[in-house]
Amino acid sequence: MGGGMPFHLEKGVIGLRFDYLCRSGLVRDHIRARLAANENPFRMSKTLNINDIPIDAMGDSKSEFKKKLDALLVEDPVLVPEERRSGDEYIIDQARLLGLNQDTAGNRDGFVQYWATTAPALNANLQSDLRQALIQAIDSLDSIRQRIDFWWDCTMPDHHPPTVITSLDVPWIARVLFCTDHEPIDHDTTKPPRGPGDEPIDVPVP
Repeated sequence: MGGGMPFHLEKGVIGLRFDYLCRSGLVRDHIRARLAANENPFRMSKTLNINDIPIDAMGDSKSEFKKKLDALLVEDPVLVPEERRSGDEYIIDQARLLGLNQDTAGNRDGFVQYWATTAPALNANLQSDLRQALIQAIDSLDSIRQRIDFWWDCTMPDHHPPTVITSLDVPWIARVLFCTDHEPIDHDTTKPPRGPGDEPIDVPVP
């Protein structure tokens, strides 16, 4: 999610994507059912299918993801007050992220490489941790707690194995935290855009 880390808590491209996806009750129900069936949550995220809308949450280009958010909004138009769900709103919000966290092919691939390959090698229970965190977050929603937010938290001690947890300390939101130590997650900023809808990769500022 990040490259250089000026903060201990950051919003990255995949976090923002899942913020938007999980604002749909249809998506939450779909994810919850597949997690209950003990699916690998990383593989599941690449094969979401909501009323014949196929979604690769970590692989769709920015323009593809934008179109699918708009299609989801047609299928499930229920809005939580002050929540943004449309494709245009997503494009605006991702542009407000730190440059190394915005929606580019390199940033998405950096997240996938770390959490689907590197992190499981450091924590054999990572899939179970993520499954449990997502189920806990979804099951916690009610008339007061109506939101799930996804964040990268880098407050763990150095060399501590990465994990995923849910925090319910704030009554009106469930926070899913992808937790690492202080070491930055490197991104390959040399990759060209992967296809239509992907902007050039941001090169980190020294």
